[in-house]
Amino acid sequence: MGDLFQRPAGGGYSSRTRVQKLRIAAVFGCVQLTAFGCLAYLASSYPIAPLFDWSALFWLILALIASYSSIPVYTTGTPNTVSVGFTVHAAILVLFNPLAAAVLVALGTLDQRDFTRQRRFWLTLYNRAMFVVCVTAATLLFNALAGGRDVFGDPPLFLAKMAAVALLYFVVNTFLVRAIVAAIDNEAFFARYPFKGDLLAGYLFQAVVAMILVYLARQSQALAVLVVGPLWGLRFSLQKLVELREVNEQLVQSFADALDMRDHDTAGHTRRVATLARLIGAQMGLNRRQLDSIYAAGSLHDLGKIGMPDSILLKPGPLARDEWDEMKKHPIMGASLLAPYRHLHGVTDIMHHHHERYDGGGYPDGLTGEDVPIGARVIAVADTFMVITDGRQYRSARSVEEAVAEIERCSGTQFDPKVVAAFIKLNPATVLSAINTLDVHDDEAVFRAIAPNPVWSRLLGFKAA
Repeated sequence: MGDLFQRPAGGGYSSRTRVQKLRIAAVFGCVQLTAFGCLAYLASSYPIAPLFDWSALFWLILALIASYSSIPVYTTGTPNTVSVGFTVHAAILVLFNPLAAAVLVALGTLDQRDFTRQRRFWLTLYNRAMFVVCVTAATLLFNALAGGRDVFGDPPLFLAKMAAVALLYFVVNTFLVRAIVAAIDNEAFFARYPFKGDLLAGYLFQAVVAMILVYLARQSQALAVLVVGPLWGLRFSLQKLVELREVNEQLVQSFADALDMRDHDTAGHTRRVATLARLIGAQMGLNRRQLDSIYAAGSLHDLGKIGMPDSILLKPGPLARDEWDEMKKHPIMGASLLAPYRHLHGVTDIMHHHHERYDGGGYPDGLTGEDVPIGARVIAVADTFMVITDGRQYRSARSVEEAVAEIERCSGTQFDPKVVAAFIKLNPATVLSAINTLDVHDDEAVFRAIAPNPVWSRLLGFKAA
């Protein structure tokens, strides 16, 4: 993870309840007190003299360069970045005593957002305290594992100790970031806890690079600069991948905007279908990646209608047989528009099959049962419910009770019974009222689902921006 996010555009954060403010203050206060306790212990146990050496200045500058090399990337909830920072931090943990390491890492993680006030001052303080706690835990573990022995002469042992340090640093860092984010977002701690394998892999990868950096620095401190070149090249490559993702986002959003301009009713319909489908998927216990793909596909499931002539798309009455045959092509057309983006396979697969039936009587491929992608089965229920309750130009809206009765009647034939059961558990009337009141258009979930997943972003590791 790393450190916390920047100040939101347009001013402050959303209004908070008294309980939420108390929760934020409690987390902030606990971390600050813990950091002060760590510094007091370290100051009484280790000399501060190494901080006044040219070596400390060299590593501080290297850490600041690493912090400034961060790249914005997308994730849920808070803005995030990816950087090479932990590589330098891990080297500092090994080369300096715990007190000096804590100060150098806390100062070396400052970046332009702290100096230009893009980040609230109290969050800057929180980040500094958080890094003090992380470094204290990691350096004390390394010293305990080393046991006063020279570990540098045994590379396999050194690597094992670096991996242990990276794991502890990762756990403490993600725990403290998650604690304050959960308080700010007013949600349960484990709602989006980022203890993930790919994120941990990034820390472990950087620990290996840090080990090389330490060996170079022990030969000659100037040699440590040699690592900056390859890492900066890695950063440049990742930056290009992130820029490509942004282009993809803009293209896909342009498709959706084009459909909105052609049929405003459909635009609102697809947004509500996407929201309901994600709620059903969550009720079924689907993972976040599946939920993001479902929301993205739900938002774009009618994208193929861009290719429909106005005489069919905007017809104020029922379609003739030949017109209906033409309309049935829209799932294929929508999926084909996004087919060139190979990383969107999960989204396009749902779009392609969202009109399949559980009994095999749907289109375009006549798939049956669980051969139909789970996302498509979920969207089929959400889409039907919204069509019935929203109505059409040629058919008035019907009540929630009528819509639920129709969906239950078709359970096992048109719809997956498990999806229907999850839908009923949501209390459709309450959910529909909430969706119509809020009418939330979650572009971020769409962007997250369609974003490429560069391998280097996993290896370098994410941190909250």
